[in-house]
Amino acid sequence: MNKMMTMMSYLIFLSSCSSVKNEMVKNKEHEEFQKEYRVIDASMSIRPGWISEANRWAMENAKKDEDTNEREYSYFSYETMPMMDRDLACSLAKTKVKSTIASGVASFIEEKLSQVREGNTAIDDSLRSRGGLREYLETNLASKTAAMISGVQFINTYWEKRRFEKEKGAKRDYQAFTCAVLVRISKENLDYTLREARQKISRDITDEEVRKKVNDALENVEESFEKYKKGAL
Repeated sequence: MNKMMTMMSYLIFLSSCSSVKNEMVKNKEHEEFQKEYRVIDASMSIRPGWISEANRWAMENAKKDEDTNEREYSYFSYETMPMMDRDLACSLAKTKVKSTIASGVASFIEEKLSQVREGNTAIDDSLRSRGGLREYLETNLASKTAAMISGVQFINTYWEKRRFEKEKGAKRDYQAFTCAVLVRISKENLDYTLREARQKISRDITDEEVRKKVNDALENVEESFEKYKKGAL
């Protein structure tokens, strides 16, 4: 279950950082999502667009008269798997959303290191005791990064009550709740997290030559992440 939730948060982050399309990120009617279930109750009459593409939704819906510069924040969302209790689902969503941010940071670092790693096993060899680069990023670095994240502001919560039905393809008839949260983190706090993640991987690499290559690849990590969010990296 935890691996499924981690994968879900990773996919949500990728969609949030995908290149900008022509279409606006729109709220959607529940009917578009009815597969094995029917939405029989929800906290809103429409499904918010921020669930799938948090950053784009925030930029498109920022109020012009607000003092806050929305571009100084990064937005993330997390939606739980169906659960029997609504409060438990929403509590889990608030806890797990940090994993979404941490997975995004780890994925970004992996992409930045991909060119250094290609055709060169030195990074994997240097982290062999930790399972190699990918295992290190997905477990060790992601968990440590989640613990370093601070200043997360909760913006919105959305929940659905779903009725799963066998005739629609579900394994059995039952009711369950999902819950999604939208959060933002300031550029200052996110930049701090990126720098700490960069320093951690640098410390954990034992080979001096490899460490230099990694440090070079992750130079100006804060600016690079801004481009990564916009799909321009």
